[in-house]
Amino acid sequence: MSTKISLKETLLGLNRFQKRSVLMVNDAIMALAALWIAYFLRVGPLSGLQLTQLSQVFVLACITCIAILWTFGFYNNLLRDLEIRILNALAAGVIITSIVIAAYGFFDPDVFLPRSVPIIFAIVVFLLIGGSRVFGRWYYRRAVGIHKNSQPILIYGVGETGRNAASVLDNSREFRLVGFLDDDKSLHGTRIKGRRIIGLKGLPKLTKRYQKLRILICIANLESQQRRKIIENLQSHDVQILTIPPLSEVVAGRASFDDIKEVKLQDLLGREQVPPIQKFFQDAIYKKTVLISGGGGSIGSEICMQIAANEPKKIIVLDNSEFALYALEQKMLKHLPASFVNTNVVFLLCNILDEKALAAIFREHKPDVVYHAAAYKHVPIVERQPLKGVENNILGTYRIGKISAQENVKHFTLVSTDKAVRPTNVMGATKRVAELVIQALQQETKKTTFSIVRFGNVLGSSGSVIPLFQRQIAAGGPVTVTHPEVTRYFMTIPEAAQLVIQSSFLANGADVYVLDMGEPILIRKLARLMIQLSGKTARDAENPGGEIEIKFTGLRPGEKLFEELHLTDKVEGTIHPKILVANEKSISAKAMHGHIRQFEKLANADDDKKTLALLSDLVDGFERKS
Repeated sequence: MSTKISLKETLLGLNRFQKRSVLMVNDAIMALAALWIAYFLRVGPLSGLQLTQLSQVFVLACITCIAILWTFGFYNNLLRDLEIRILNALAAGVIITSIVIAAYGFFDPDVFLPRSVPIIFAIVVFLLIGGSRVFGRWYYRRAVGIHKNSQPILIYGVGETGRNAASVLDNSREFRLVGFLDDDKSLHGTRIKGRRIIGLKGLPKLTKRYQKLRILICIANLESQQRRKIIENLQSHDVQILTIPPLSEVVAGRASFDDIKEVKLQDLLGREQVPPIQKFFQDAIYKKTVLISGGGGSIGSEICMQIAANEPKKIIVLDNSEFALYALEQKMLKHLPASFVNTNVVFLLCNILDEKALAAIFREHKPDVVYHAAAYKHVPIVERQPLKGVENNILGTYRIGKISAQENVKHFTLVSTDKAVRPTNVMGATKRVAELVIQALQQETKKTTFSIVRFGNVLGSSGSVIPLFQRQIAAGGPVTVTHPEVTRYFMTIPEAAQLVIQSSFLANGADVYVLDMGEPILIRKLARLMIQLSGKTARDAENPGGEIEIKFTGLRPGEKLFEELHLTDKVEGTIHPKILVANEKSISAKAMHGHIRQFEKLANADDDKKTLALLSDLVDGFERKS
């Protein structure tokens, strides 16, 4: 049974050499046809005898044209990428071919070659070969379905980056370029590649004409603040916002201009991320055994990934969640060599309140560096069960810190939170006491360097509003915000983990490091941006006709309108531009031991009331006597 193969399938199935050969045969035919047309236009129809006598001229025109076009690299260009530079090569090729033909006629007087024939030939062959390329490009785009069922897209920016992106989109099957958007009013109404340039005022007409219009931001070296402003300006329009990789990523070969992706939340932070200082990583963890408590959590797992990529001797991951350890192991196996994960990473189930188990782990593995990220951090849950927060966040920190000092760990870093500063909730109060515990432990040892790193929310962490908003948007709303004026600091998980690791290199003993979180963000504004990025419109007082409602539910117990990062104005910079150090008061080791004994006694007695009173006595800003 024979299978009928169409011309389209045959042509598209050819390899690069075969396609190039077809084009060369086509051009040879075009050259012969052009010379015949030149003679016809000059002297009329040629007889058979005349054609025989002129055969050498025809062969010369054919061979010369193909050879010169080959020399000019005309056949190295893909048919789909027809541009002015390719037509320039064609023009130069046919002009030189015409000159060669004219020279042949001049030096051989026996050849019948009127002086106008080479000129007519040059014009006709350019039109024929150029026309065949235009037709071929049209046929190719039609055959492969370019722009069929494609999505309309507008490029923001008409610089070199935007023009390069336009060339890519012209051959895209997924997108159809419909125009350019730019802030320069002098360019409005002009065209690039046949597409009109408009300003923001012209955007509503396009959104009515094209459903689900995409806007691709293509501005080189765009700073985060500028990107955020552009996105905010586009927010009121019914568009989906896309971006391309930074120019530095393209130049380095790690990305290309056709790597189009949706704008991510980190693009809206309005902060410039500083690349990690490799020396800090090397001195902190290179060829060392590193233990991470709470390693299955958002920050803990990213710390593990960052450390694994910088040649540690061994990584010990502690968590009391079996699933969290399993998920981290699978993530590491996906992104790191299996030989490294299987031999250099140890995953251990362990509750940091189990002092005996902790001591055995430390004696067996002898960690050089400890990052203590294990904590209960969900404000409402800890608010309802204050004793659980005290046990895990205070007593757990004390026990792992004490064992670290006993086993001569070189560096111990407590991962803290901005909620520890003048806290209004139990979770924040317990984390502040954990900080005091670490500072007090430092007073009893010189072999272990203790430090604290304090920062705000991270995008995508289990305790962040981001996953909640994402679920609510996916369900069609409403998106719940506690208060119209509530603000929070945000940074990405990778950046936070990098800075935590680097801070341990800076530590001198009992330091409280504060990460530069940039400017705080209104949570209601964040909710609007997330709805916009999902391709929907927000429904609130400003836009009552929106698709997804933003609903204000009132502050939760213990929740603050805004967070602070330090207790004192005595904050100084360090040699790292994103890490600051705060000079804050501490308590004596003797007093700390007394308070620990009280907390242990109250936990055993299950006495919430006295526990809250003790927290209020210890923590500035926290008042919960009953």
